[in-house]
Amino acid sequence: MLAKEIEEILRWRFGWNEVVMSNIMWKFFGVENINEYYNYGIDLHGWLQSFELGEPLDEYVFGAMSGDLYVRKWRRQYEVEVATSNPIGVFYFLKLMKMISNDNLTIRFVRQANKYVEVSYYAFLRQWPWPSLEEPSWLETIKDFDANKLAKYIGGLIDSDGSVSIYFTKQNSIDFKIRIYACRICVGFLRAVRDTIYDTLGIKGTVSVNNAGDSSELYYRNKQGVKLLNYVLQYLRHPLRRIRAELYLRYYDKELSREELQRLYVPLKYDDLKRNHAVDAFVQGAPQTHTHGEHALILKGSLFPITNKTTNTTHKEKPKNTQHHKTMPR
Repeated sequence: MLAKEIEEILRWRFGWNEVVMSNIMWKFFGVENINEYYNYGIDLHGWLQSFELGEPLDEYVFGAMSGDLYVRKWRRQYEVEVATSNPIGVFYFLKLMKMISNDNLTIRFVRQANKYVEVSYYAFLRQWPWPSLEEPSWLETIKDFDANKLAKYIGGLIDSDGSVSIYFTKQNSIDFKIRIYACRICVGFLRAVRDTIYDTLGIKGTVSVNNAGDSSELYYRNKQGVKLLNYVLQYLRHPLRRIRAELYLRYYDKELSREELQRLYVPLKYDDLKRNHAVDAFVQGAPQTHTHGEHALILKGSLFPITNKTTNTTHKEKPKNTQHHKTMPR
């Protein structure tokens, strides 16, 4: 079913709006007292307004394309797709894909090896302005960006395939980290991004490969992370990463004590109960919650049928995605 049709049903019959959706998202994730954040001047729904600031296919979307957003040419058009099993990501990617193409955005559900269900969004566009990572012009494109355009690009990359984390140590100190993830063989991609950020913004990052050797990351810690945030915060749209970044900046600027930061950060942490529940979150925030009951997605003949990955025939099989680097769980 098209996302546009879903929203029309919700708004007309149930008075639904995106703030209601955002409230459901945060409560599902475990943030019960939203007003506590407002008391510190932090708007948990600010991520919704952030999508109004950019153009549908600007540098931010190019950054997302370098992350988890899959784009490939299919005959005379471009297929744009992204999938997530994350209860926060399911709403972030919905907004992102609506910004890219609201008119023909389609939603489907695919079970991965009978373990969990991914929510997938896809659309078809007639034009796409950005080169893929395989094209030589990719690197030249980001090298030609000014500071503002590069910040948009990095914002989209962090949101789609990165993380923003705060660690509280036993020594009563705090460690802050911004990460961008890639697979082991894509370490050259991270080095190119690192070097471009340093050349354009003067901020030093570090590229590392994990001990198992199957993944790599580009990270910015503490002071370097704050320097990067000063450029990219306004372009961060992922709800969780945006709020975590805002909290740390307020702590860094001495607007929050360590105790206040820790109290506000704890509900924003992941645990095993919060992973791989994209469908559960989506059920509570989308129309089938009201029209079919809370178990609509697992009923035969429901509004959104679940298909197994191995038997999915929603549309023609496409070649394995080689554009993107492997992501790490976070």
